[in-house]
Amino acid sequence: MAALFVYLQNTVARLRERQEGQTMAEYALILGGIAIVVILAIVFLGGKIDELFRATGSSVTNPVS
Repeated sequence: MAALFVYLQNTVARLRERQEGQTMAEYALILGGIAIVVILAIVFLGGKIDELFRATGSSVTNPVS
C-alpha cells in the first residue's frame, strides 16, 4: 500500500512539472485572437470585398452564350 501511495505522489509531482498543457492553452488563446481579428476584418471589409467581386464578375463576358 505504501508503494502505491509513493507512486501516486510521484505521478502527481510529474504532472505538476509538465508545461505542455500551459503551452497548448497559450496557442489556443493566440488562435482565438486571430479568429477574432479575421471575423472583424470580414465584418468591416465585407461590403468592399462584395463590391470588388461584383465589379469583376460583371466585367467578365460569358463566351458560352
